[in-house]
Amino acid sequence: METLKKHRQEIDDLDRIIIEALDQRFDKSIEIGDYKNKEGIAVADSGRENEIYKKINRSKFPENIKNVFKTIIEESKSLQKKD
Repeated sequence: METLKKHRQEIDDLDRIIIEALDQRFDKSIEIGDYKNKEGIAVADSGRENEIYKKINRSKFPENIKNVFKTIIEESKSLQKKD
């Protein structure tokens, strides 16, 4: 049982790192959205998205990590949109 507790603590530690990194990424997405809005630039940038997806697809990451990253990109775009 002690091993299970140790593994869960390691997961908790990793979750904190992931959350902090996502928070930073989303803050940057908001900054980019503000810039795009100020400059009249569309949120969607298919060239940039394709560049990111190509990088992800060339990686040796498993499909589940690629799927998570696709969700991160979609969430980032939603933060850039002004309601």
